[in-house]
Amino acid sequence: MDLVTITAGQFEQLKSRLPAITREWLMARYGISETTWCKLRDGRPVKRITLDRMLSKADVGASSPSTALRTFNAREDADQRRGAPANASTSA
Repeated sequence: MDLVTITAGQFEQLKSRLPAITREWLMARYGISETTWCKLRDGRPVKRITLDRMLSKADVGASSPSTALRTFNAREDADQRRGAPANASTSA
């Protein structure tokens, strides 16, 4: 089983796309449960396939889940190089 984690900055990016942190919005926006959300929030690992699905649904501007994960990581890296705060949102 392939497990992955996300950084606090990546979590804040995902959080900023939610109008409210409820089980309804987590499922509608990302297709995940509250349990998965809490794991991501706490820096605990989740299945890569779950994160890939979530990022695909998050519409991070990618055509496939693997590309979505790379795009997500690249945006955070670019923010850090520019000196932007970890939770700064990025626009496409």
